[in-house]
Amino acid sequence: MRDSWLKDRLRAIVYRTPAHAEVYRLLRLHKPLRAAKFWRGERYGIGLVSNFYAQNMGGSLTHYALYRVLTDMNFRVLMIERPLSAAYMYGSLERIFIKSPYPKDNLAPQFKTKNDMYALNELCETFVVGSDQLFQSTLYLALGEFAALDWVDDRKPKIAYAASFGHASVWGEPDVLAELSLRLRRFDAFSVRENDAVDIAKRQFGVDAVQVLDPVFLCDVSVWEKMARCGYKPPSDFVCSYMLDPTCDKGKIISVIRRSLSLGAVTFSEFRAEYDYTEPLGDNNIQDLQTEERLCCFVNSRFVVTDSFHGMCFAIIFRKPFIAVLNNKRGASRFLSLLGLLGLEHRLVREENGMDLSAIPALCREAVDYKKVYGILIPEIARSRAWLFDALAKQKNPAD
Repeated sequence: MRDSWLKDRLRAIVYRTPAHAEVYRLLRLHKPLRAAKFWRGERYGIGLVSNFYAQNMGGSLTHYALYRVLTDMNFRVLMIERPLSAAYMYGSLERIFIKSPYPKDNLAPQFKTKNDMYALNELCETFVVGSDQLFQSTLYLALGEFAALDWVDDRKPKIAYAASFGHASVWGEPDVLAELSLRLRRFDAFSVRENDAVDIAKRQFGVDAVQVLDPVFLCDVSVWEKMARCGYKPPSDFVCSYMLDPTCDKGKIISVIRRSLSLGAVTFSEFRAEYDYTEPLGDNNIQDLQTEERLCCFVNSRFVVTDSFHGMCFAIIFRKPFIAVLNNKRGASRFLSLLGLLGLEHRLVREENGMDLSAIPALCREAVDYKKVYGILIPEIARSRAWLFDALAKQKNPAD
């Protein structure tokens, strides 16, 4: 009844107002509510393109961080996910958060195909692509190539913030890479997360890129502390160990740290990881925790050990002593880039070529000079925010 009434009212308006042919088109597609929004001018300043349904703590939080930064800049932001036709498995916010951090009105429905996503041009003034390996060769294809924004009208500004190729090189079929190069050169502003990605963007794709920080650093720490206040009660004194890709060597690292500090551990891996997957970590109190509970562990821990890039980021954000285990499988470049910038390379442990555990007790006892670290990090945060603000301020006129 409501939709029928709304459709009749809007159709009457459209017949008298030819300029609003778009409203009539939406009505013919049986989308009266979207037509009503279009009629009332309820558009979004930014369509934020990301796989924010990713079943991974770091992936989910880096996209939320960019959403928060943009909303704090007073933009109305629409979160846009991959199309349903993408090969990569679908997720949901309910599987990773205790409570969704996004208002429902700020979540676009998943479209059936990438071509169907062209309808989003009607709702968004500018499109921003988020971070976390959306241009990593395998993931780019698995997500249906939607990050390249070829479904976005070229009259709309296209911006990439902290784009990541994931590794120190790209791979793939020559025709796919050639097509991606054409698409990336249509962006109005392009920034990358890793220092070697600046060269990759130029050499491989002909794109001039600027290096910026991962979005999680651009949020004030209070954002993460508030999310961590979720009611979860971790032990009073413990090691937070976040291991995405469990191995026996990583289990040994956790055990050495526990013995060195005389502490227990709270250990977690990917969401809903099966026992067979986490078994190599041994008896390190493995738990299945939601995102807010994981942040709570970071906040309340005495020490952090992780093979997750974003786990390392949150150790730094919360100013915790930490050891990072280089995760070549998920991309070494991002570890090396951030730690090199902050002068913390010595806190990186490598598994390959026979791991030496003898240096770990000394690292456990060594404090991190966070005054020095933040002397580097604070100006980088300001520079990264300024790049994003300037990129958004230089939007081209859709009438051009």
